[in-house]
Amino acid sequence: MKMPSKPEIQDYFTKRAPVYDHSAAWVKDGYLKSWLLENIKVNPATRVLDVATGTGALSAIFYRRAGLVVGLDFTPAMCRTARTKMDYL
Repeated sequence: MKMPSKPEIQDYFTKRAPVYDHSAAWVKDGYLKSWLLENIKVNPATRVLDVATGTGALSAIFYRRAGLVVGLDFTPAMCRTARTKMDYL
């Protein structure tokens, strides 16, 4: 199987960006959110770096709890959605 190219990956996630948070099962998993908050202790001194942030679903869990949340992603459409869920993108 051929590995998809960067443009193919960006195109895929650009098309999915508007519905990603509603269509990806893990994003809606309340247990995951609870587990993360219980096991990854954050406070105002904590800095969170979310690599391949996508729509910022994981970043949103820590936003306003950590002192700083930064997301990185190479799909602009995903970044536009994520921008509301973190301090810097």
